[in-house]
Amino acid sequence: MQVILTPKETPDISIEADVITPDNFTNKSKGEIESLLVWQGPNKYPISEFFDVEVGSDDSEDVTIITDSVITRILSLLALYCTL
Repeated sequence: MQVILTPKETPDISIEADVITPDNFTNKSKGEIESLLVWQGPNKYPISEFFDVEVGSDDSEDVTIITDSVITRILSLLALYCTL
């Protein structure tokens, strides 16, 4: 499974996106991924507030997270989990 995250815009306040990991995306639908919560300051928002989410199948049980542009002002997004 491939998950493509496209930032909608650069947030004015950094977000903590530690939920963006293959383990958290495994066996989830696009809607379930979009509804996972990230922190921005003292507030929680769904991932879909900051990213367009596309889910594709590559006949693999492994989850690959791909971003198609440079992500800035996002904390706790581990490079080990992403293909930039």
